[in-house]
Amino acid sequence: MHEPTQITCLNGRFVRAHRAAVSVADRGFRFGDGVFETIRLVGGVPYQWDEHMARLTQGMAAIHLPDTGADWAGLARKLIAKNQAKEGFIRLAVSRGIGSRGYLPYPAAMPPTYVLEYLPPLAVPTEPYRLWLSQWAKIPARCLPVAHKLAQGLGSSLAAMEAQQHGCDEALQLTTEGMVSETSSANLFWIKDGQLLTPSLKADCLSGTTRDALLRLAAVPVRNVTLGLAALEKAEAVAISNTRLGLHMVQTIEPMGWRFDVAHPIFLHLREALHEDRQRYRKQHAKRWGQP
Repeated sequence: MHEPTQITCLNGRFVRAHRAAVSVADRGFRFGDGVFETIRLVGGVPYQWDEHMARLTQGMAAIHLPDTGADWAGLARKLIAKNQAKEGFIRLAVSRGIGSRGYLPYPAAMPPTYVLEYLPPLAVPTEPYRLWLSQWAKIPARCLPVAHKLAQGLGSSLAAMEAQQHGCDEALQLTTEGMVSETSSANLFWIKDGQLLTPSLKADCLSGTTRDALLRLAAVPVRNVTLGLAALEKAEAVAISNTRLGLHMVQTIEPMGWRFDVAHPIFLHLREALHEDRQRYRKQHAKRWGQP
């Protein structure tokens, strides 16, 4: 729930978050017709801002959303200042707007709806995660442009709830062909023979910005792979990554009972490298975001 003093930007207007309202006729509400980005704040600086904006632009193009004309950086800077935000997240969402004849957008030139929210930080879990092998496969890229952050996420929600019902923290999802893809809310990594492996984008996983940072920062050989579930059984260590968790260790995959090293030196070094990269980014971009 939003705090009474929290401010949200709705279509360029700054309002109390608990009073911000989107129409029930908005296609984002009706059909999940939109895209979004969740951007981590580090000392009041949005980490990897340009990478998030590039993915937002690509996602809007992928689902044929028109340009909003919004100054995203200017609005985000004001949002950070109005909320006196230092840590946490900015969530930027764009829907197609109001108008439809069933699934068909009408009129075709409707103005998009957009929202920028400040989300306070959430505590990062201290214990390694237990993954549950979900019955729900990832939606193939031939069905939806899944490399982008689409507003519809029912498949991920069902997988996450299934994992919770089995006493696990996250759900491991495969492609419809049985290849390892990602979890319900994070990209996946594992270590084998001194190499860092992660599913290729051909495995219907999200092009995660934290994933990109980890691939850039890795000090060991990296392989983007399309492999079946058996590849994880032989892994030395497994971890997941997203904007909130950074790089988080996995202790088991259930119901198979596969167990992994939760203190593997490659992952420990990579996690520290990500932390240092965030701090370096904050220092380099502080002036742009009005931070000391």
